Amino acid sequence: MRRLAALATGLALAAGLACGLISDGLDGSLTSDAPTLGSWTFVPDTCESGQRRGFNGVSLYDDDHPEIAIDVVDDPLDGLALAVDGVQCDDRTTCTPVVLYASDCPALDGYIYRNTSVSTNNVWHVEGWVSVECELPGGGRLRGDVNFDGCH
Repeated sequence: MRRLAALATGLALAAGLACGLISDGLDGSLTSDAPTLGSWTFVPDTCESGQRRGFNGVSLYDDDHPEIAIDVVDDPLDGLALAVDGVQCDDRTTCTPVVLYASDCPALDGYIYRNTSVSTNNVWHVEGWVSVECELPGGGRLRGDVNFDGCH
C-alpha cells in the first residue's frame, strides 16, 4: 500500500511539473540607477511566455514593483532586446516602454528557448537567461542577470 501511495505521489509531482502547475523558476535581479528609468532593483517573482502577447521571449514581473514589467525579446530582425515598461508613468497600459537593443548595448546578452515539448493551455513554456550591463542615454545604467524557466 505504501509503494502505491509513493508511486501516486511521484506521478502527481511529475504531472505537475509537466503541466506547469508548479511555480516558475526564476533567479537573479536587474538594477537601474538611470534618470530615464529611475532607481530600483527588480527581482522577478513571476514570468509569462511572450507567446501570450505575440513575441518570442518572456515577460518578467516583480510583486514589489507592480508598476514595472520587463520583456526579454528575441526578435528575428533586431536580435535580443529588453523592453522596460511602466517606469515613466503611473499606468503600465498607457506607457511607451524604454527599449534597449543589443546593438546599442554590447553587454546585453541572453538566450531564449521555447520548449515545444511542454505547454500549458496551448502556451509553450519558455526558459533561458539574460545578462545586461548597459550605459543609458542621459546617464546611469541598467545591470544584472536573470535566469528563467517554466514561464508560460
